[in-house]
Parts: sequence; C-alpha cells; structure tokens
Amino acid sequence: MGDLYLAAFDPRAAARVAPSLNILLGGGAAAVWTLDPRTGAPAGRALTNMTVEALAGYAAHWHAHDPWTVPLLRSTPGRVVRGAELIADDALLRNPYYAEHGILHGQFHVLGTALPLWGADDAPRLAGAVSIQRPRGAGAFEDFAVQGLNRLLPHLRRSLQLEAQDTGGTAGGEMLEVLSGPAAVLDGSAMVLRANAAAEALDREGGPLRLRGGGGAPISATGAEDTAWLRRAVADAARGGAGGARRLADAGGAQHAVLVTPLPRQMLGQDGRGRSPGLALLLLRRLSPGSDEARLTQLGIIVFGFTSAEAQAAAMLASGRGPEEVATIRAVRLSTVRTLLRNACDKAGVQNLRELVRILTLLLR
Repeated sequence: MGDLYLAAFDPRAAARVAPSLNILLGGGAAAVWTLDPRTGAPAGRALTNMTVEALAGYAAHWHAHDPWTVPLLRSTPGRVVRGAELIADDALLRNPYYAEHGILHGQFHVLGTALPLWGADDAPRLAGAVSIQRPRGAGAFEDFAVQGLNRLLPHLRRSLQLEAQDTGGTAGGEMLEVLSGPAAVLDGSAMVLRANAAAEALDREGGPLRLRGGGGAPISATGAEDTAWLRRAVADAARGGAGGARRLADAGGAQHAVLVTPLPRQMLGQDGRGRSPGLALLLLRRLSPGSDEARLTQLGIIVFGFTSAEAQAAAMLASGRGPEEVATIRAVRLSTVRTLLRNACDKAGVQNLRELVRILTLLLR
C-alpha cells in the first residue's frame, strides 16, 4: 500500500503497484491511470503491467469503445464493480471492444472503478480509473477481491491525485491537501513555507508543534529537546539527508508521530537526485494508545508478508520508537531487532529504515 503513495515520486515503487494489486486481488493484469472524463482518453502515465501493444491500442482507439470505464464514471462514480454488472458476459463476447482488442490481452473478467480526481463529482476536470483483469477461462472475481479493492480505494485515489498533480511551481500546491493528515513544507532553516488545513487546525488546537513562532521564528515543539531535534531533522532532510521520525507530545500529553523527509520531486521542482532542493516535508499523525501499533502490525503481515516479529518491530519503529527501545521492550538483543527490520525493508521493497517508516506511516492515513 505504501507504494501507492511513493509511485508518483519513485519509479521503483511505480513498477511494483500493478504486480502487487494482482497478487492481492488475484488478477492477471492491472492498470491504474488518469483519464479525460469527457472522452475517456488516457491523460498521463499508467501504473500497469499490461503490454505496450495493449496500452498503445487503447490510447489510440479503444478507449472510445471501452464498455466499462466511462459508463461507470457517468453512472456511479467511485463504485467498485465487476465488469459483468455493466455488460453481460454474452453481450461482451459480441462487443467489438472485446472481439478485436480485449480478447488479445486477457480482458474478459474485469474488476474496477472510475472516480473523479479534481473538480465536482458530476463534472470532474480529471478522472482516474482502476482495472484488474482476467482472461475468460480464469473465472469471475471473488467477493474477497471486491472487498479488497474497496479497502484500497481511498489510497488509490490519493495515489492518482499525486501522480496527476501539476504544482505550477508552488511549494506543494494542492498536493498537501491530498494528504488527509497534517503536513507542511519547510526550508532548511525550519521555516514553514506551506501547511495544509489539517496542520493549521492542529496548530490552533494546541498540537505538539508551533508552525510559526512570534517574530518569524522557525517551527518549534512543546519542549526544548524536541525542538532541537525537529530543527536538526528538518535541516538534514533539506540537505537531502534522512530527516527522521520521533514521538512528540502535545500540551495535553497526547502522543503524535512526526516524520521529516526530503520533499519529493513532484511537489516542487527537483534536483538531479529526484528531491526538491533545500526543502523538507513534515507529516504528523496522532497516536491512539496501542491501537496504531496493533493496526500496523496486522497491515504489515497482510500487505507485505512480514512475520509477526518483523511486523511488531516495524510497527514500533513507525510509532516513533528507536531500535534500541524496541529491543528493550521486546527483551531481545539489538542485533535481533536490526535483523528483523532489515527483513522488513526487503519485503517492503525499500532501501532503508527511513523509507520503511514513511511507508508504514502512510498506511494509516
């Protein structure tokens, strides 16, 4: 699931999206793409494992005859359906789309949705679509696949919005608002350049951070030690370093997880390493005592195939605990914890603990 958020920023994550959807939902081919809601024409890069021939034929001609995508967008946008709910199997066999295109690419049994991305639901400026496909002999999609795609739908929608966003040179633009939790863009001196509505609201309500101090002061936390750590993490991330993750308490004692990371390239300009030069992205999430770690543990097992021990260690790390604290709580050696976390990174397809924390943090958004 984390790859859905990283796909707009990382080609490796983008390449994993379609295979992961096929594994989770039992498909033979998968595609996630943006489209012009008026014509159905593809409007950007597709996250897919379909063949080049299938994509080229669809873009050039067959999108105009697709019996599923635009009809669904116009009738019940955002609803997950099996293809047979829109066109019966016997009618599909006689349909030119299938007879001349779909049959060549294993597109008989289809599970998917079409949904607005920007603009009003009844007149969107841009739409997105998800299609999981099986050939005729493979059988229709089961109920578990329908339920699974429904659970993934909010994350798929945000992934498509991130993919399609044109920032126009602003520091994050509308893209920060795509993130459901508090988020902000900062420069290397820890000055907030832009914050989304959720971050501004948390600041007003007495959250763990003061976004803007009096007299133009940089961002601060409730305690001096946390403030020093936060500003170091922002400076490090703005230089292209790892940034960091930590638990912070607000004035009432409630715990929040904060993640500081280099600003991804598509949110504002980019340098040669795919990062926005001199800027950092800050994400915040309030922690419910015990519940987030438990949820992340289960998600790690289900989504990435972690063992129970790997999932518990990764969930504790994502909640702001360091490897040493994880080792103490679990009463194991630090080397054991590091092995568990390396295994988790391998299974999640990330290179380091910072990327692992970022993916796991986004799973709860």
